[in-house]
Amino acid sequence: MVQFVMGVGSTARLHTWILQGLSMGNVVESGSHYLDECIDNHYACALGLALIGKEGSAAKAMEVFEAALIDDRVPEATIAFGQLLDIPMDLAQKIDLAHRNGISAREIATSLA
Repeated sequence: MVQFVMGVGSTARLHTWILQGLSMGNVVESGSHYLDECIDNHYACALGLALIGKEGSAAKAMEVFEAALIDDRVPEATIAFGQLLDIPMDLAQKIDLAHRNGISAREIATSLA
């Protein structure tokens, strides 16, 4: 199991938000999409799922994520997620890397608990 050592508040919130994102209807975990919409489903990486959980809906999460990416001061998606989720950049990068290497969002959330 992957271990993420950070402040207890940051990891506890992320744990909850990822699980909330996973439990929403029409949201599909994806290792190849940060946050995307296709026909009737929203596809999200682990960080995208956390943002969906935080915002309470996939549509709202997509709106704030897209707005962050339009900002010239945010050069990449992982930085945008770090800022939107109010987590340290190294934690966002570790979560992104773990998910891209095949660790499920549920396993990531469990390791954050």
